[in-house]
Amino acid sequence: MASRASDMSAACCSATGTVSGGRTSCGGGSNGLLIEASGDNTPQLVDLVRSAWPVHAVTRADVCQDIFEEERGLFDRLAPRLDDLVRSHGRVKAKGIIPRVRPDEGATYTIGSRASETYFRVYQKPEQLVSQGLGDRSLKAFFDKWVRVELEAKPQKDNRLNACRFEPHEFFGLSRIARSVCDEILSTEVEKTSAINYKSISTKERQRRVCAHQWRNMFREWKEDLGSWAEVGIAMREVIEDLERQNSKP
Repeated sequence: MASRASDMSAACCSATGTVSGGRTSCGGGSNGLLIEASGDNTPQLVDLVRSAWPVHAVTRADVCQDIFEEERGLFDRLAPRLDDLVRSHGRVKAKGIIPRVRPDEGATYTIGSRASETYFRVYQKPEQLVSQGLGDRSLKAFFDKWVRVELEAKPQKDNRLNACRFEPHEFFGLSRIARSVCDEILSTEVEKTSAINYKSISTKERQRRVCAHQWRNMFREWKEDLGSWAEVGIAMREVIEDLERQNSKP
């Protein structure tokens, strides 16, 4: 008989206060305050952030739900279902990691890219805890019976502001593949929560997004050197015009 955790747990990156279990940092390109919360105190810290700063941006949230079954072989039963799910979504990256030399380290199945808005790790949790020295060897009783489904969400654009009000399960609504994992693997239906219609993004806009993503650090340094984004635009135009003059010379 299979049983599933009744609630999803999440660690959200937002803003902070005085509850222990978080970490703050400031500065960087956005000149803002970054709060990282993890562990048992995450819900209290998130509540504190939301009360102190009702409007803030969420840059990342890790949400997980565990699956337990009495019969061994849980991961092997889930893997074919994950394969079918990935194939039904077309061009989605997926990878299975099965340690052959040290099988007690546990198997992992990943879906998506670390750079995308939603990235999944499905892995054997007790094996991971024991192999990393984070759990007692008594956890071996749960080997091949306990799998964690973990979503690493990195909201983009308007989703960052919307996510400051999300409940943990709503992060699964940021992408179609995440909603499918929630529905088909976790037996939980989640509505779409993304405010972005990626189908409406033109080819030119996609090209610009790729360029900005690849060269964002260089653009930020350029802006710091010149003082404003407007000056960066002018400098780029001058560079392009200079290159065109050089290419036009006989």
